[in-house]
Amino acid sequence: MIDQVSLPFAGVGRRDIETFYPDGNEELIGVVRQLALSCTDRVVYLHGVADSGKSHLLQGAAALARSRGQLAIYLSMGEPGVSAELIGQVNPSILICIDDVQEIATNEPMERALLDLFERTRSSVGRLLFSADHPPQGIGLKLADLATRLGSQLVYRIRPLDDDRRALAFRWAAHYRGIKISAATVEWLIRRAPRDNRSLFALLEVIDRASLDEGRRVTIPFLRTLDLD
Repeated sequence: MIDQVSLPFAGVGRRDIETFYPDGNEELIGVVRQLALSCTDRVVYLHGVADSGKSHLLQGAAALARSRGQLAIYLSMGEPGVSAELIGQVNPSILICIDDVQEIATNEPMERALLDLFERTRSSVGRLLFSADHPPQGIGLKLADLATRLGSQLVYRIRPLDDDRRALAFRWAAHYRGIKISAATVEWLIRRAPRDNRSLFALLEVIDRASLDEGRRVTIPFLRTLDLD
């Protein structure tokens, strides 16, 4: 039985709950944290637009559980190698984070495997954290029983970042890396960075590494020396 699986995480950088910018999502972050620590409802479903941080929260929940000595699994339904057979082997007594549920819509064997995992987990002491791009009834699931069960649990919508909050979130993530960066420098970077959040926060990895390698503070003159495209 599988009880410790972590397929490649999308993106780069730290994926823990503390690096997720909380403004507007405080309640759901609290619920995810409590779920990871076995202190709350046992099934939670998150949904949000692309690039809203769903994978970040699921990976963060798995990381938090593991940091406390618990077993946890993170699986993205969009990753190669994730099959009905694999889902059927997952230990139902641990924290199970299932990302990108919309990817299995109309795939009946996968839907049945996920429904079976849901039932096995509910009959044990396990916890389930799901994510998708829309609420359960809106992702095109073929099995009505699966959509109904998912929709009957705690369902939260992730508030996406607007332009102002992207800058604040970037400084938030930089803070947890120990990077000192001024608001003016972040604003300069945001105006030149890719519009999608994944690419923006991937830049933080590049900037952090370059700053450490060169022993320089993160300033506009320093950023001008980097290839940030």
